[in-house]
Amino acid sequence: FFFKQKTAYEIAQRLVGSEMCIRDSSKADPKDGYKDDIIHYGQKIFIQTNPYAFPKTLYLKSIPVSPSICAKISRQQECSVQAKASYDNVWMIWHVDPNVRFTTKSEPVPVNEPIVIEHCATAHYLASDAFEYKNDFGNELEVSVHSYATLNKSQALALEKTGKLTRDLPTKFQNDQNIWCFLSSNDPSTDYKVVEPGKMTHEDLVRIVKQKLLEKGAYGIRGLARVFKSMDENGNHKLDPDDFRWGLYNYGVTITKEEAKLVVDVCDRDKDGSVDFNEFMRFLRGDLTEERKKYIQMAYNKLDKTQDGKVTLEDIASIYDASCHPDVKTGKKKPEDVFKEFMSQWDTQVVDGIVTIDEFMDYYKDVSASIDRDDYFVEMMKSAWKLSQSFILQL
Repeated sequence: FFFKQKTAYEIAQRLVGSEMCIRDSSKADPKDGYKDDIIHYGQKIFIQTNPYAFPKTLYLKSIPVSPSICAKISRQQECSVQAKASYDNVWMIWHVDPNVRFTTKSEPVPVNEPIVIEHCATAHYLASDAFEYKNDFGNELEVSVHSYATLNKSQALALEKTGKLTRDLPTKFQNDQNIWCFLSSNDPSTDYKVVEPGKMTHEDLVRIVKQKLLEKGAYGIRGLARVFKSMDENGNHKLDPDDFRWGLYNYGVTITKEEAKLVVDVCDRDKDGSVDFNEFMRFLRGDLTEERKKYIQMAYNKLDKTQDGKVTLEDIASIYDASCHPDVKTGKKKPEDVFKEFMSQWDTQVVDGIVTIDEFMDYYKDVSASIDRDDYFVEMMKSAWKLSQSFILQL
């Protein structure tokens, strides 16, 4: 966060002969009166991910505890990151000693010194207690937002009388759980070559959006297509970049204006500044392999008993086995819920009670996007539509 694009050793060398203090350009309030790039005690700041670690800017965030939102283990105020900057992302750094916070306010924050980090919206402090939390990096300690204050009396009246305190500053010391420190290094052995981060491409953006949609289940991509179609008032399958962003946002996926521009660059066939959302959906779905197309066609042929290219919803309901759906196999949903959701997916092109081969193929393009392996997809199709070996050999 604070030392962007620098190693700890490079920072120490750069600051030799000058004050060792935290530097950053990520101010929450550009008009806060500080003209330098040094972080000061009591200054409102954003704490964000380093672009060298992740191509998209993510801001440290916290919101008040609720029955559904809290830290996983401690059940205290949750601490997370989000792409959208808001007041929930604003923090202030204070001196660890509450008795000198008033006098040290506006002074530069030194490195290698203990500090406390206050969340502005809730007035609680960033904390880490001895709760082991398993994540992609192994076992780490849970980070939350909670004030671990000492239990002694604060002697506030005595401090106010001597002018060392204002009513908005606490007088109790915070326990070790709230104490943090930004470290630098003077050891050359800790230096390493910083690799230039690559810029986010539309492929990166599609992968991130796709991952979030698949977390909603196999129908995630199909649900997004419906959102876009409902926003397409003139029926030309195009949206302006802002509407495109809000369509994603309403479906629980947040992208920035810069990321929306990436989509425009690849999904604007007519170069009129709008997003062809069908083209974007094609990027999300990917192309069906010939093996998958073959079994989708087999399933449709079994449903189309008259071979006239028309399958009714009753035909589908009479054969489909929801117990073989990916979300049922992984335990995300019950078979009856999947069946109801499955039957609600049809007639997306023409509301006539008839499912065409194009509609059937489009549906399985969405399902296919959540299944990596062809053999797993084939087994799912065989089970869901009861494609026996004898039936397959007849075709």
